[in-house]
Amino acid sequence: MERAMTVGRKSSSGVTAALVLVAATSLVLPACRRKELAAADVPVPAFVGDESADVLKTRYQAVDAFTLPQANGSYRVLVFKLRKINDADSDYRVVAYRRQGDVYVRQGAEINLLDFERPRLSKGPTPRIETTMNRLGVRFHVVLDQTGAQLVPTEGTTDGGGLIGADVDHLTIRDRC
Repeated sequence: MERAMTVGRKSSSGVTAALVLVAATSLVLPACRRKELAAADVPVPAFVGDESADVLKTRYQAVDAFTLPQANGSYRVLVFKLRKINDADSDYRVVAYRRQGDVYVRQGAEINLLDFERPRLSKGPTPRIETTMNRLGVRFHVVLDQTGAQLVPTEGTTDGGGLIGADVDHLTIRDRC
């Protein structure tokens, strides 16, 4: 009888855990879907010109515009603020354009940053776009190339307090659109 009760308890807790998982998933998925819808509301131009950063920000309703000279070409980057779901949101879309002739053409490189600080241009010998993940405090930078954009950890700590460096592959976020 004791054995049957133990099995029954395990089975019961397994069912309870499954129900909790389903309930949590049903609460999280609508929030994720709302984030996708908010991201879809941001108009992203197919190309941009050589206008100043202020003109680009005004014309496309971006929060920032950067020019990044790279070894493989020159890039323009627009940063858009995603529509807020709630006051705690700090969500951005980073869209990259590669120089082709007289214009910068959207090359498909974009990253949606959910719960990150506002992306900024770094100060240093090699300009790059940096941001910090709010929850973990990990600082990332954006690497651009002809095939896409990569969000690479620069430094910070994990929830367990471990030091994160640029060589940590499991935190690399790659987006090829």
